[in-house]
Amino acid sequence: MKHLHEKGLHWGPQTNLAQGRQRFWPIKGKIMARSIVQHCVQCTRVRPHMFKQIMGNLPADRVQAQRPFFNAGVDFCGPIWIHHKTRGKRPRKAYIAVFCCFSTKAVHLEVVSDLTTDAFLGALNRFTSRRGRCQNLYCDNATNFVGAKNQMNKLAESIRSTNAQNNIIRSCSAQGIVFHFIPPRAPHFGGLWEAAVKSAKYLLMRTIGNVSLTYEELETVVT
Repeated sequence: MKHLHEKGLHWGPQTNLAQGRQRFWPIKGKIMARSIVQHCVQCTRVRPHMFKQIMGNLPADRVQAQRPFFNAGVDFCGPIWIHHKTRGKRPRKAYIAVFCCFSTKAVHLEVVSDLTTDAFLGALNRFTSRRGRCQNLYCDNATNFVGAKNQMNKLAESIRSTNAQNNIIRSCSAQGIVFHFIPPRAPHFGGLWEAAVKSAKYLLMRTIGNVSLTYEELETVVT
């Protein structure tokens, strides 16, 4: 079996066993073929063990038992083109605000008409009215969108600029909500809501496809 392994230019255990059974029927052939490949120095050198990153401890907000959306994260996905029934009126873009619960991973979707601070605050008010007021709300930082597309840059300017952040924090403080921004250039801090955005996009693309919806139809589909 070792001779066949070297003659066959170090093939795998299944091929080595199949070639060995052309002339012989080895006892415990699978174990023998696997052992030969595992103890081959040349095969071991070209198949190094990859470094496995040790996962850090989750934040306290992720492991505490709380009611849904008591601690949540928010992100935008889109744009989604919507049309009007009025003749001659051009289609425009709409976005979806994705709110993700930290403890239950529940997801709440809100349709947003544009990328302005007022539109985001309106979506936040609708979210808290339906799901209850949250204590901590997390959002990614503007520098994550450097080099992204135009709508992402517009989102960074309109919602995550300094003036917009101050308005959002001031409005949330009046409602008793603590608004947090993750560190710059650290998108992995928002992996929880990024996964929710991926799921929302996947389901929406499978549901509506290339169909052009009105604002009311999109609101119905999202709800």
